Amino acid sequence: MSEASKTGQVFFNRKGDQGKTGPLVYPAGEYSPGETYTRTELSTPVVLCDGEYYVLSKDGSVTGVNPKNDYAANGANASWIRMQKFQYAFVEVLMANFAKLASAVFSGDFMFSQYGKDAQGKETNEYQRFDPDNYGNSGSPFTPNMLVDWMSGTLRTLKLVANGAKIKDSVLDNVKVTGTIRQPWSRAATYITVGGGNDKVIFDNIASGATGGWNDGSIDEQLTWTLSDSGRVVRIANWKFNGETYDGELVVDVPKDNPNMYFFEDGIQKKKLTLSREIVELIGYGDSTSFFGWIVLNRKDLMTTYRYGRPLKVLAQGIVTGSSAGASVNYKTFDGSGMGVERIAEGEYNLVFSQNWFYSSDECLAIVTGLGTTVNTRSNPCKASVRVRGQSNIRVDTSDDDSRNDGSFMFLIMNMDDWGIT
Repeated sequence: MSEASKTGQVFFNRKGDQGKTGPLVYPAGEYSPGETYTRTELSTPVVLCDGEYYVLSKDGSVTGVNPKNDYAANGANASWIRMQKFQYAFVEVLMANFAKLASAVFSGDFMFSQYGKDAQGKETNEYQRFDPDNYGNSGSPFTPNMLVDWMSGTLRTLKLVANGAKIKDSVLDNVKVTGTIRQPWSRAATYITVGGGNDKVIFDNIASGATGGWNDGSIDEQLTWTLSDSGRVVRIANWKFNGETYDGELVVDVPKDNPNMYFFEDGIQKKKLTLSREIVELIGYGDSTSFFGWIVLNRKDLMTTYRYGRPLKVLAQGIVTGSSAGASVNYKTFDGSGMGVERIAEGEYNLVFSQNWFYSSDECLAIVTGLGTTVNTRSNPCKASVRVRGQSNIRVDTSDDDSRNDGSFMFLIMNMDDWGIT
């Protein structure tokens, strides 16, 4: 018995080659007969014409071809093909003036907030009153909370909260800082190259010294002499950093190619800044066209080998002129308060001052020295001595021998309690 069989054919559909990726469709605004529209393999425009959207379907450029008329006459063979409603639903959002996407409004080259401020600074959502030519001016009818100018790449916002922001080469105007703002210390010879290029980070807190690499020219990288340094505050410390302790005197010279620039300190101008074991604070000084140099704002000893003391603050200074007929005082006080003097007897003067300067007479430190000669001799040097210290006065005796004689003296008055050290 033979085995049953059947012969037939089986047909397979072979998968064809993948077709080309279509061009990117981009909004080109409302159709203009004087505009030239071009389709390439990569992109093609879509335009608005009489309330409907048309996409350029043929490669090449067309000018003066009305999309509506072209499609009505040629249908699928037209240069412009009308888009279906579902195709341009999102395009319409992007292309229409004052179209909205959530709280964002699109108009021309701008995207901005639906909410903002009116001409009086009050909250408003009348975004239709936005006028790009009047933006930022007083009386602008609508200032959005945020605006993006896609043409210029400008972002403007009435409020910005940013975490991890990196801001570079910027001007900040009328800024209030809540919390702290700081910059770490860096050795003068250390500078960071950003991104492998030539953009070096300049530090304002510089630690270095005479044996710490200043002679290699690295300080010139940090202490620059340009117009942009005007208002910049720099601190330089000469002690130790990263385990190295610096010794000797440190000298920073004004660059020779800056003949009209100086360091300014103690009322004079200098061509070099000298530091021992010190920290100095500088501020760049200049106007809109010229940089004059660096003003020394402060200078403090920093872990010196020996001791150099602390500055004295003077409450008052002056000169008492005494005679047999009386006395007068020429003085300066730190607070502008008044002083007076009275001749008690021959060679005895009572100098009075503010009762608010001292807690008690024990804190009153008065230094006096005779001025010129005594009145009676006109030849013997005048000596002065503080006999009584009070809370608001001192008694001073003048003489040229063992008895009091009328004469004049100079004085300084200070408060011993200022140092607070017992």
